[in-house]
Amino acid sequence: MSALLEHLHDRCEDIAQRVERLSHRCEQESLHRLRVDLKKLRAALRLLRAVDPDFPYKKMYVRYRRVFAQGGLVRELQLQLRLLASDTKADPAFVQQYSRHLQQQYAVARGGFRAMARTTKLLPWKRLAARLGPAEARCTPQRLDRYFLAMQTRIDQCLAAIGRCSAEELHDLRKALKDDEANRKLTTHYLHFDPGARATDRELEELIDKLGDWHDHLIAAQRLKADLLTSKWSPELRAAGTTLLQRWRRQCGRYRKELNVLGKQQLTKQAVPASR
Repeated sequence: MSALLEHLHDRCEDIAQRVERLSHRCEQESLHRLRVDLKKLRAALRLLRAVDPDFPYKKMYVRYRRVFAQGGLVRELQLQLRLLASDTKADPAFVQQYSRHLQQQYAVARGGFRAMARTTKLLPWKRLAARLGPAEARCTPQRLDRYFLAMQTRIDQCLAAIGRCSAEELHDLRKALKDDEANRKLTTHYLHFDPGARATDRELEELIDKLGDWHDHLIAAQRLKADLLTSKWSPELRAAGTTLLQRWRRQCGRYRKELNVLGKQQLTKQAVPASR
């Protein structure tokens, strides 16, 4: 087994074991670690899809995607509760009632994740390897060069227009940055391929983190707005919730301004990949 296939085998085994454990007890840190591993697996599969048009990416990832999406519902509620608890300006009475409401949703989401984890059968390694092997054979320097050049072009285009990007485009930018980061490490370590220099310095990490902070507050504000519309609140508590919603929205706006600055700074720092 090649170094890349061995790495993917170990990652898939780790994911399967985590899913099994989480089907019994859904802990926050374990769920977060699972989602990080799933993102890295997804990045690797997308790389193989790029170099091999015949690679059945959707078929290979569909069951992992189901686990990732269901875990995302739990993760969003975890973050919602965390943001609510850390907001020192929020009305205590509203925090108490809204926390109770979120905890009920959280219990339902965790139960749904455990049930899904127990019934989802991930693909056995033999079936995965049968598709991964031929795709790996197509990871030639020329194809990998094209992949990373396309990724860099895609990222730089978004950075150049970051002030005009929609919420979906900003979210896609973060995923592209994370994919690029993961796959540069993957190809360097397991394919002995140097993808060339690309800024992985403090500013890039700050940009990725800021995109995450912005996205967390955006999703939190959207959920809070929906909860204020559908849940029963007294006029006083609804007013307190509306004030909190406005503050979270303003924070999203501040993050957007910071992202505009960080994006433009990062664009000027991008290094041109070395020719091969």
